[in-house]
Amino acid sequence: MSLGELKSLERLELARIEEPFELPISFGRSTGLQYLSISGCKVTSIPASFRNLTSLRFLMVEEMIDRDGSHCPKLETLGKRQFP
Repeated sequence: MSLGELKSLERLELARIEEPFELPISFGRSTGLQYLSISGCKVTSIPASFRNLTSLRFLMVEEMIDRDGSHCPKLETLGKRQFP
């Protein structure tokens, strides 16, 4: 996905990615993203640039894994600018 496509993206849903992965830093450069769901995915890192997503209203996370491999508590819908 190109940066130009990210700028027009409003909703992104990733589901059931079984291998741990990091969200690309380029996701944090999106200006129009309002809804992000990563339910059923094992995300090891959310880029610091996500704090710059002023339009993000909903972040759904079912499970996260800390960098040391331990599991984080289940997160629910977060209001914008409320990141772990």
